[in-house]
Amino acid sequence: MAQAVIVIMMESVVANQFIQTVDTTVHGQARGVPVYLVIFILAQIFQIVLCWDALAKQNTMQIGAFVAFNFAILCYSGFQYAQLIRIAGSDAGLSVPLIVIPVIIAIFEILFGFLASKLYVEFGWSIFKRIGADPLMRNMYRTYQIFVLLIKIDVFFVLGFGLQFLVLVISSKDPEFAITIAAIPVMLAVLAFAVYGPLDRSRLAADATQMKKEDKLIVMGFLFGLVLAMGYFSFKIFRIFTRPEQYSDTKYYLTFFAALSLTMVIATFVTAVMCILNFGKGLGSHLTEKPEEPAPEVHHGRLPFD
Repeated sequence: MAQAVIVIMMESVVANQFIQTVDTTVHGQARGVPVYLVIFILAQIFQIVLCWDALAKQNTMQIGAFVAFNFAILCYSGFQYAQLIRIAGSDAGLSVPLIVIPVIIAIFEILFGFLASKLYVEFGWSIFKRIGADPLMRNMYRTYQIFVLLIKIDVFFVLGFGLQFLVLVISSKDPEFAITIAAIPVMLAVLAFAVYGPLDRSRLAADATQMKKEDKLIVMGFLFGLVLAMGYFSFKIFRIFTRPEQYSDTKYYLTFFAALSLTMVIATFVTAVMCILNFGKGLGSHLTEKPEEPAPEVHHGRLPFD
């Protein structure tokens, strides 16, 4: 939370100074910078949600993904410094906040790595008591954790791509505008569908997912939605390279986000299929039953869950 607050404040200073220094209304690399800064800020908010959810669900995979995601942001902050200084110039007053941002993230990255190692031990014993020592059961549970994690990451990349595409590429008169406006919430609904399924108050438990309930009908509908999402992102990548004049200012960023989004959707599809193959093997009963005892104290040394 502290990192997010500091970084968002610094990014706001950078955005304000950049807009005052550089004309972002004309075509060129500068036009997309405000959108990229907004996505960077959204990434900080996404991190908070990812961390909070990982702690609430005791998801060891998600804790590791949180640290890795923060490291990716650290790397991008270095690229952001080089990009904005090149566009705005070294005398635009951006150097100090652009240097402070990666320094702050690097300091917290070290802290997050240390805390993640401690949480792994804490959550590992809790998971061991819940799942047991069966290697097959542990592998199935890891697959389930990866599936849940991928769904959350999909949300960030889908929103990031949609924001860039709607703001920087197409106008409200373009037929693709309406398609994109419809496609983004549909894809988000597909992801939510895998978690909650049809609206049913009795099923909206804080820890409920259709994969956990081993609901094949719901999950098959989710897989169909993922296939449509693959087609959408493949079509967008094709358009980016067949209409170079329309995407001249944002070609590389959009290609990056579209390719990552497509990769994450494919990974989600593959992991979902692996989870379906594990249906009926006993994991569902472990996931849906309530733990009888609270998590034990932190133990040191090698975990039985390893």
